Amino acid sequence: GSTKRVLGLLEELAETRQEDYAKFWAEFGQVLKEGIGEDSANRERIAKLLRFVSTASEGKPTVSLADYVARMKTGQKAIYYVTADTLEAARSSPHLEVFRKKGVEVLLLTDRIDEWMLTFLTEFDGKPLTSVAKGDLDLGELADAAEKEQQQKVADEYKDLVAKVKA
Repeated sequence: GSTKRVLGLLEELAETRQEDYAKFWAEFGQVLKEGIGEDSANRERIAKLLRFVSTASEGKPTVSLADYVARMKTGQKAIYYVTADTLEAARSSPHLEVFRKKGVEVLLLTDRIDEWMLTFLTEFDGKPLTSVAKGDLDLGELADAAEKEQQQKVADEYKDLVAKVKA
């Protein structure tokens, strides 16, 4: 009962008094991240309270997962993140280059607990959380017309070679 009451108060604080919630987050954010793994019954409610830095924010953890999902590009199927030891290392990750070109927001995770938390928080609002550093990213849905035309041109050009390799 106490947990539900505290979560309700935190949700209200996050919605109505964002500056006060930012102060709370600075002090207790890591504890909330622990809650993702420790309290599976309230995982969704806690996930809504999480705040992150992203490529679209100015260095302070103000981006909620709900904000991220609301800003997702048409055709984007996942919530993208990159983990690093420092914010500067995360911002300068070479993995972000393609996402910058496509205008896709990426969460920058720099707390030690983030990777552990992500073992428990694998999706939010039906969208999987996907690392930009773990390869096998399908960004085809986000390609514009010029990119799709270029890809088709290259595919046609090397069609014979691909057929020989597959044979």
